[in-house]
Amino acid sequence: MVTPREDAGREQSDEALMAALAQGDSGALRTLMQRYRGPLYGYLVRMLSSKDDAEDLFQEVFLRVLRHAGRFEAGRRFRPWLYTIAGNLVRNTYRWRSYRQNVPLDREDDEGQSLAGQLQGEGEAPSAPAERAEVADAVRAAVEALPPKG
Repeated sequence: MVTPREDAGREQSDEALMAALAQGDSGALRTLMQRYRGPLYGYLVRMLSSKDDAEDLFQEVFLRVLRHAGRFEAGRRFRPWLYTIAGNLVRNTYRWRSYRQNVPLDREDDEGQSLAGQLQGEGEAPSAPAERAEVADAVRAAVEALPPKG
């Protein structure tokens, strides 16, 4: 069932919803997110080739809409502003991807060892010194508990 407030949100223009959002109406943000869920999410999936990345960016776009609602200029159209934000975030994502190198953990180096194997290393486990200290304490306590030689 559609509530009167949701019905009113359907009739309002995007720009009117932005004005309401700037005044603190969180329902306006919800309405805009629902309105653009299909088209903006689809755009992001096409641009990023990843549903997970698209979902993350969809949320980030609307976080920025919320953060900058007070700066949205009256008389400006919302949709181009929204897609400008989305496009900028897509470019930032591509830039970030180019800096970050993905290396599969199971890829083997020239010596046939995987990165996961290298990360495990041949050294002792981080817990080994603590375990040795525990054993030493237990041995010390056991020796102290022995009856004196008599």
